[in-house]
Amino acid sequence: MRKIVMMVLVAGSILSSCTQEEQNETLETTNFTALVNKATDLQATGVYKGTFSSYTNDSRGIVMIQLNNAGKAKATLRFADGSERVIIADTEAANEKGLQGVRFINEAVSFEFTVEQDGAKPLAEGFQLGTTDASMKVLKETTRGPLLPISGTYTCDNCDIHPLLESGVAQTFNATTVSGGGNNDQDIVTQIMLSGRDYGTAVGNAQSGCSNS
Repeated sequence: MRKIVMMVLVAGSILSSCTQEEQNETLETTNFTALVNKATDLQATGVYKGTFSSYTNDSRGIVMIQLNNAGKAKATLRFADGSERVIIADTEAANEKGLQGVRFINEAVSFEFTVEQDGAKPLAEGFQLGTTDASMKVLKETTRGPLLPISGTYTCDNCDIHPLLESGVAQTFNATTVSGGGNNDQDIVTQIMLSGRDYGTAVGNAQSGCSNS
C-alpha cells in the first residue's frame, strides 16, 4: 500500500510540474504587457500604433501591433463601429535586409508587417479588409514618444464644383499624434482618403527638445 501511495504521489508531482511548465510557457507566449520601456525603444520588440482605412471609406479605425520577446505578434484592430479584431501570429526571422516581419491573416483582415531591428520604419503592406484594399500607417511607441491614434471623418459643405469632393459625403480623416510631453514638438501622421487615394502625410516621428535621462 505504501509503494502504491508513493507512486501516486510521484506521478502527481510530475504531472503538476509539467502543468506548471506549460502554464509558464503559455504565459510567456501570450504576454503582451509592459512592452514599452527603455530596453525596447531601440528594438523591433515593442508596441506599434496607428490608424487604418479602406480606400472606399467603408471601414476605418485604430490599430495596435505588439511584438513580444517570445516570438509572438498580436494585432488589435478597433473599428469605428465598435467592433474589434484580434490576430496572433508568429514573428519571422530577420530577412537579408535585416527586417523582422510577421503575416497577420484571418477571414476579415490580412496584411504583412515589417520593421527594422532597431524598431525603425514600421510598415504594413498588402493590407486588405476582407477583399477590399486598404491603407494602414503605424509608428513605434517609445518611452519618449507616446502615441495617440484617432479615427474620424471630414465632409465638405459646398463642394459641388469640386472634381472629386461631393457635398455632405463623409471621407476618412485619421491621425496619429506623437508627443514627448512638456514643450517638445509634436508631429501628426495623417490618413486623408479621397477618391480611392490616401493624401495623408507619411510616417515621421522626429522630436526635438528631448534630453537623455
